[in-house]
Amino acid sequence: HFHNSFLHFSRCAPAFGFSQVISSTHPILARIGEDALLTCQLLPKKTAMHMKVTWYRSEPSTPVFASWDGADVTEMQMEEYRGRVEFIKDGIHEGNVALKINNIQPSDNGQYWCHFQENNYCGETSLLVKVAGEYFGKDRVLEGEIY
Repeated sequence: HFHNSFLHFSRCAPAFGFSQVISSTHPILARIGEDALLTCQLLPKKTAMHMKVTWYRSEPSTPVFASWDGADVTEMQMEEYRGRVEFIKDGIHEGNVALKINNIQPSDNGQYWCHFQENNYCGETSLLVKVAGEYFGKDRVLEGEIY
């Protein structure tokens, strides 16, 4: 039945009074092999504990990660993110959630959507991840900075 719920997913209507979803307008810069943190915030602040929170790239039906009513939903998750993403919900009662992508790969470059749904109402925002060149290792020095 999860599949049907995902198909039903895009029919929600952005509602007057439903929280706005905001995220950084700057790209999130990450290096290959490192972690990236994608954060979104509901405004006005309200708990997202009982919402469907979905992170996806182009297709909501195959999410990078989904959490419904506080429980992880992995059935339809994109294969390449299985076991590599972590949902950070320390701030979920204030409507703040984050997705941590571990061990960044070149294929992680690009746009992500953060989608909140409550009943038939929803809101979403997009974030851009930019993956920087090759991995330098922890002990190499580049242009005077320690990476």
